[in-house]
Amino acid sequence: MSRIMYVNINVTDMDRSIAFYELIGFKLINRWAPDRTIMHDTARMYNEAPNEDLEAALLRLGGDVASTCLDLCQWRTRPAWGSAPEQTNRVGMCRLTIAVDDPGGVVARLGKAGYEPIGENVKMSLWEGRPPASLVAFRDPDGVFVQVVHGLDPLVG
Repeated sequence: MSRIMYVNINVTDMDRSIAFYELIGFKLINRWAPDRTIMHDTARMYNEAPNEDLEAALLRLGGDVASTCLDLCQWRTRPAWGSAPEQTNRVGMCRLTIAVDDPGGVVARLGKAGYEPIGENVKMSLWEGRPPASLVAFRDPDGVFVQVVHGLDPLVG
């Protein structure tokens, strides 16, 4: 089987980021601090100086073990720096789009936790004879664009 196993997001506060993604529906499946040997081998692979103090967490959306996970990493020896793209037309990964069954519930939970949508909840009629798709975007605690969608399955199906 070929698939995307996980997508890495570097974070500045692990607990805050886990809480955000749990509001969308992700479940924490593993949280750990890799040992120094693994960190040194990884640093060599990327031709970087070792960053020995790291906490990682894997979160999965849904119960299927084959689902794509989020790999959240909080670097401490050499903390994550910079900022997420300010606009969606920047080079590199700029947006994480998550399909959910209950977009209204997700929007309500995020709003209650203090996360405001970017712009409006957009309704798009993309396919004749089908209900409109729903798209709403937020920024996670570190500024990453997170788009919550419903009804876009025909786009990839």
